[in-house]
Parts: sequence; structure tokens; C-alpha cells
Amino acid sequence: MPTAVELKSTLIRRRRGKVLRLLQSAAPMALPDADDLYRLLQDTGESLTIYEVHELVRDLKQRGCMAYEAKRDRNNELPTLRWLRLEPRGRDVIEGTIQDPAIDVI
Repeated sequence: MPTAVELKSTLIRRRRGKVLRLLQSAAPMALPDADDLYRLLQDTGESLTIYEVHELVRDLKQRGCMAYEAKRDRNNELPTLRWLRLEPRGRDVIEGTIQDPAIDVI
């Protein structure tokens, strides 16, 4: 039986893959902002906070799979993320030409 940590890891890997798929569906255009991504994820049945969406996006950017522009606003805890787009490495992960064990694209 999987542990809670294993279940959470599986969920995060699948969510990363889902974000890449959503960005792929928007390509070659970019999603205007993180709020749009949040709504799209909600539409697919994901129950996430906007903070969790920011974590996913930041992680995928660090992995070189996506890019975005971030603008800090001293009135908000989280930066405003704009123009979320798929990078070539993210496209390669989706297409299966490279493997990333931290991303589950189903």
C-alpha cells in the first residue's frame, strides 16, 4: 500500500504534467496569467490554491519546461505571473523525446 508521501509525490508529478498539457493546448500563444491557469486546472477537476499553482509553475520553470514573466507588487504576497508559455524542454517531455521522472504526462 502506498504511503502518504508516495501518494503526494504521484499527485504532484501528474499535476506538473497537466500544466504542461494545458500550456501545449495554448501554444504557440501563452496563457495571459496564472489566474487563467488556475481556472483551467479547476475545470479539469484539480482542487488547488493559487499558492499551489504558483509552486507548480515555479518548479516547472526551474526545470526549464516553461517560462513566464513575474512582477512583484508590494501589496500582494505572490508576484503577478504573466505570459505563461511552454518551453522546448517542456514540449520534449510531453512528446516523450526526453524523460523527467518528476513529471508524469498521461
